[in-house]
Amino acid sequence: MKITDLNFVREREDWRFELSLDRLDVHPGDQRALIGPSGSGKSTLLDILALAMKPTSIGSFSLLDEVAPDREERSADIRAAWDHNDLDRLADLRAGYTGYILQQGGLLNYLTVGENIALPMKLLGCSVDKDWIKRLTAYLGIDQYLDRRPNQLSVGERQRAGIARAVVHRPRVIFADEPTASVDAANALAVARVLLAVARQLGSALIVATHDMNLVETLGLSPLDLKVSQEHGGTVSRFSEL
Repeated sequence: MKITDLNFVREREDWRFELSLDRLDVHPGDQRALIGPSGSGKSTLLDILALAMKPTSIGSFSLLDEVAPDREERSADIRAAWDHNDLDRLADLRAGYTGYILQQGGLLNYLTVGENIALPMKLLGCSVDKDWIKRLTAYLGIDQYLDRRPNQLSVGERQRAGIARAVVHRPRVIFADEPTASVDAANALAVARVLLAVARQLGSALIVATHDMNLVETLGLSPLDLKVSQEHGGTVSRFSEL
């Protein structure tokens, strides 16, 4: 993933927020963190990087596409897809390339845990690999809960199920928005360590948005630098690589 000159602006009559990112390179296996207080734009930037939100302007945005039959790697031009409003292309890349972990797992209560985890594979039109799901959930310690509904699990168990659903299709980049915010301090580090271990096992890049600098330091994540200022009649957040 390579990005330059990203800018996002949100404004109302009496309020303005601006976010900028000069450059970001993310390679397979990278573990990065978006650090900052509430309102600094961490979740907004994460949504843009995960192709869930369009920036106001951008210089370039490319990511490694699927490997071609001749084994040559191809690059997908995200800016071009946005410029041409190619929603199908963006949806395909988002579904196949990214995995997204929400604060509280984001599981669907009308599906079993196993059905929730298998959902990304079904949406991609892939056959459901039950052996892989069994190995993955055993590693996460939730393989005995596959036939339960999410509301029958503890908060920590639901978060682990959310991790499984986000990575079951082996995404190139895993995004996590405050993944430990809904669990207590004792479980937060355990959940985060499991997430980091799964990303390493898959060789996926991991980008985590969090306000917990202690967690970032404990896990050894590489944070982006953030400078927040008041200018142009509102808040300006500038993210940059250290």
